[in-house]
Amino acid sequence: MIHSKTVPYHAVCELVRAAGDLLNLPPRSISTALVFCHRFAHTTSENFDGLDPERVASSCIFLASKVEESALRTNDLLNAVRHLHEAALKQPGGSQPGRMWEAAADAEGIAPPEGGAGMGSQSSLGEQCPVLVGDAYYVAKAQLIHDEQVLLRMLRFDIGVEQPHKYLYCFAETLKAPGVIVRLATCLVNDSLVYLQTCISLRPEAVAAAALHVASVVAGAPLLQPEQGSWWEALGLQTEGVEKACSQLTVMLAEAYR
Repeated sequence: MIHSKTVPYHAVCELVRAAGDLLNLPPRSISTALVFCHRFAHTTSENFDGLDPERVASSCIFLASKVEESALRTNDLLNAVRHLHEAALKQPGGSQPGRMWEAAADAEGIAPPEGGAGMGSQSSLGEQCPVLVGDAYYVAKAQLIHDEQVLLRMLRFDIGVEQPHKYLYCFAETLKAPGVIVRLATCLVNDSLVYLQTCISLRPEAVAAAALHVASVVAGAPLLQPEQGSWWEALGLQTEGVEKACSQLTVMLAEAYR
């Protein structure tokens, strides 16, 4: 679970999803940005407590919009993430960012942009202006481009993303699953991209099958009768991966309703 004390980056994933929704990005672009966030966290898990949520979220969305060829204005992105992040900091438990981005940039040999803000602070222009315009915007844009370079190198330029949604809908069509189960399974997959590490630890088809199975159990409408066995085995999926995904999705649901 990514919201454990050892890997506390679920807030960054929540920021990515909230910003993507606010910007009206296609679901695939948001999912890709979330996968990038998980991959980045996986490469820097020991130092992730010191990340700047605003800069990580912005760079992941910025790169994902390019990969998925989604129209996105830089000004809209920076201001949307800034607004959401500042709103989150005002909530109880909000914290100031650290300096992990600079360490990552130094490790990759990337020079900071001229006039760029440090990880632990925003530029004075940005602090004086709630909306990034003029010089404050150009400083933030230069920082975003720099952070995108850092992100690409931390990902080792691995920007290919295979998402579980296509498998989910294919399985649902094959099994003639009711619409309510498909919708619930889609919600489970979307939430798993925020609160679980399944996108980097398990195959996407296993996650899709597990979401469909857990959704059918929650809805009280099994897709196959018990005597018919596991439908995912009939489709050639490995039981071990599906069972691991089922376990994690079940825990996620239990914690959500705790």
